Amino acid sequence: MFCSILAIPIVIYPLAFIGILEEQGTLKLDANKIQTRTLAVGEYSDGRFYFLKPEDFSVEKKYAGVVPLFVLQKGEDMSISLLSDSNEGNNKVYFDQFYKDAYTGASSGYDLDISDINEDEGKTKNGLLYYKKSLRIIGEQDYFFGVIVVFDDKSQKVAGMSFWSFYSDRTKMNSYLESLLESIKFS
Repeated sequence: MFCSILAIPIVIYPLAFIGILEEQGTLKLDANKIQTRTLAVGEYSDGRFYFLKPEDFSVEKKYAGVVPLFVLQKGEDMSISLLSDSNEGNNKVYFDQFYKDAYTGASSGYDLDISDINEDEGKTKNGLLYYKKSLRIIGEQDYFFGVIVVFDDKSQKVAGMSFWSFYSDRTKMNSYLESLLESIKFS
């Protein structure tokens, strides 16, 4: 019962939390910061950031209003949603709001039991600052959920991603996330 109840918001929450971000004026689509270039094999872009698709994932580009959203899926077991934004303020404040909005979208209308909250920050091999927060959603079937936000202070561009998988697959998911995180570059 819990599995089917939770699966609905987890599948649709990327669009829900983007709606929350748009209402709050958090997302900015600055046409001056969009650039194009030839993409490598397996590379995707919205003109502000570039990333390589993890192996065995499908990619679908959707739109929430004018904001491009990349939804990466590995069957029905794993999902990663990516979008770009710009940020001229404090990176940690931006991250905290992004996480709050993503969690609100995922839990909309549900009282979730959570545990194993982990937070991390660091630099990618490309020297980009990132923050990550993940947690375990407890139920009939446990889920691994979280967000990562990557910042390029020079260009004031941001790549935000939210993710979920079954909790039993969290080690594999973390491996995919690390690969994806290291592939991110900004235009």
